[in-house]
Amino acid sequence: MKKLFFILFIGSLIGLVGCGQTVTSPTTESGEGEDATVNKEWVVEAEAEQKDKDIIVTIHITNQMEEAVTLDFTSGQKYEIVVVNEEGSEVYRFSNEMMFTMALTSESFEVGETKTYQETINADGWSTGNYTFYVDVTAAAINGEETSGDEQLKAQTELTIE
Repeated sequence: MKKLFFILFIGSLIGLVGCGQTVTSPTTESGEGEDATVNKEWVVEAEAEQKDKDIIVTIHITNQMEEAVTLDFTSGQKYEIVVVNEEGSEVYRFSNEMMFTMALTSESFEVGETKTYQETINADGWSTGNYTFYVDVTAAAINGEETSGDEQLKAQTELTIE
């Protein structure tokens, strides 16, 4: 009986781990440059600015729908930031530096509302050169409906460190 319970428990745990997806709503190219991703429902913008040995990353998410919307998250993490150098090597990943609550969370957006998030990255030790900052909003559902792998809320921006 204990073996059966243990096998069921492990199977359930594996199933739950497989459910944690990082997907969001569809994107198209915009005329706003590489720092914004726009579609009829969302605008996601990313900016990166160097201040001494720190990089300030600012993320703007705008609801362009004609109704209020709630983004649901599987943890306290609302976005991922990945930084890649000009050789294509990853030099920073936000989630490697942070700890997040392991609880379902949500963020509500009124019609036309923009929410802004900001993170400071210590770039001490980074070489001079060009870096690309990729931002991915990690919502798993919109208004309680699970998002598909085709849906994305992403942006990217570039910064030259001198």
